[in-house]
Order: sequence, then C-alpha cells, then structure tokens
Amino acid sequence: MSDHLKTWGARINNPQSNIAETKAEEYYESRSFEIFRFGFDLLQENIDVSTWCKIPLLIRKKPDYIVVKRDAYFVEAKGCVNVIRLKEEDINAYRWWKENFNMDLGFFFYSTSYKRHLNVSYNQVLAYLPQCEKEEFMDNGKKYYKVYFECLERFIRDGD
Repeated sequence: MSDHLKTWGARINNPQSNIAETKAEEYYESRSFEIFRFGFDLLQENIDVSTWCKIPLLIRKKPDYIVVKRDAYFVEAKGCVNVIRLKEEDINAYRWWKENFNMDLGFFFYSTSYKRHLNVSYNQVLAYLPQCEKEEFMDNGKKYYKVYFECLERFIRDGD
C-alpha cells in the first residue's frame, strides 16, 4: 500500500519515511555546509499522535533543518517514490517561518524511484503549484498538492 494511503501513525513509523532527511544530511555535509536539525524528527522523538496534536501547528511545522554556508536558510526535506504530496497547511506554515525569521527556505526532495534529489526554492515551488492537482488525504481530509517529481524537475530546468 502506498504511504499516502496509510494512516499518519503508520507513515511515520515506516523506517524509510525519513530517507529524504538522511539524503539531505549526506548531500549538505558532502558540500561542506553546516547543517543543524531544527524541526522535529518524529522517528527519534517518539511522540504519539495525541501528544503531537496538542503542540501548536506552527511549532509542529518547523522546517527540518537550518543550513549554513555563506548565509543561513531553512531546508525542508521531503521524500517520495515519484509524487511529492505537499500539504496546503505545510506551505502556509513554511511561509510563516520564512517571513517571520527573514530567512530563505528551500526544499530537498528525494525520489526513491529515480534515486536522485532536487533542491528547490520555496518561491520556485509556489510558482509551480498552480499546475498541480489537489487531493485530500483519506485519513484526515487534509488537502495537498500532487507534485510529480519529473515534472517539477523539468519546470526547474526549463524555467517555465
């Protein structure tokens, strides 16, 4: 069964669910960036769903990392097979973090199917989202954008 069809609890308990974070850490460290965990790592934190829901939304939606080279910026790592599912509420929360801390925000998307990643700015993602289908998660009704990895890659490359 595809991860997006599973419950939230089943999704976060999958050992493969944070492969994008592992790949992001490897990528930035190999390029001599400093990388600091900022958001929650649910696999490490061992937070149950009822406790998680009591934490304010903007705190739950902290970007995964702060990455520093010349400047500091936020990075959110997201994994997929070939379709990235970006929740509307996540996009809005990342906007809040970006604007309130005056730091750029980027995404590190990793595809297990294509075995490669994309580094995409928040603004590039926003520009691309109008082309995406919107759907809802079956377990909680939250709306998300269905972002095809290859199409986003082409959009970034071609500057559409």
